[in-house]
Amino acid sequence: MLTNYWKAWWKALRPFSFTTALIPTILGGLLGWIEGKFSLALFLLVITGGVLLQAGTNLINDYFEFKQGLIGDKANLGISFKDRTPIEKFIFISGILSFASVIPLGLYFIYLRGLPILILGMIGLWGGYAYTGEPFVYKKKGLGPLLVFFLMGNLMVFGSYYMQTANLSWYPWLSSIPICLLTSLLLISNELRDIKDDAKHGIKTMSVRLGEKKSIKIFRLIFIVTYISQIILVEFNLLSQLSLLTIIISPIGLRLNRLIVANRKKLVFETAYFHLYFGSILIISELLSKLII
Repeated sequence: MLTNYWKAWWKALRPFSFTTALIPTILGGLLGWIEGKFSLALFLLVITGGVLLQAGTNLINDYFEFKQGLIGDKANLGISFKDRTPIEKFIFISGILSFASVIPLGLYFIYLRGLPILILGMIGLWGGYAYTGEPFVYKKKGLGPLLVFFLMGNLMVFGSYYMQTANLSWYPWLSSIPICLLTSLLLISNELRDIKDDAKHGIKTMSVRLGEKKSIKIFRLIFIVTYISQIILVEFNLLSQLSLLTIIISPIGLRLNRLIVANRKKLVFETAYFHLYFGSILIISELLSKLII
């Protein structure tokens, strides 16, 4: 019994997706360091908060869509909490506890940095829950890729940066655009994997609304625009020239292009890895560029 709980919980948690929280929070802290303001303790606390928020989002998403793999996927979206199995209830409660664990950190951050962090925290908690949580469910409104661009990209980078600097600046918003695009790319890969099941169960994601062919074109376009945006940011000195080393993993894009047709389950994992590799190279190159100079 406990083994089943563990397997279901671990699958619902989806640790491979934590890159979407780790990369933005690390990047934001690095941008603060570049401006000469850095606290290692705050840096680690912000990363912890970001990962807890991502964990809560994954668990709540699993609860509302039955993805733990032990019962029918997306089979009974309408049943009440009291009618759920113990495993489902455990996953839901775990998700709520993950969100609740962020609150003490958030209160401490608000104490240090004030109203901007309160606003960011409220938006972040809402965004994590409302992706699939009732009643808003912005995933069903086709807003997922657009909102995660800001929620799991811009806001996380800016929040991490602001905790270090207390500066209201466009610098982290603009510098994070390539990472934001890849976060949206990851979500679209997930939508493309589930597009038939989503359409069958009336879950009108962006990919369901636009159709498979258009969604594939958008996926490919975002991949290209990610590199174009990086080049523009380098031209305006918002990213270092060394950051263009991300080009060395561009061949992975060719593999992603094949997986769109051949294996969409693998596509999700490979897109997550690409997000991780790209973000890691970007972060390391920015760090090295400042140390060398």
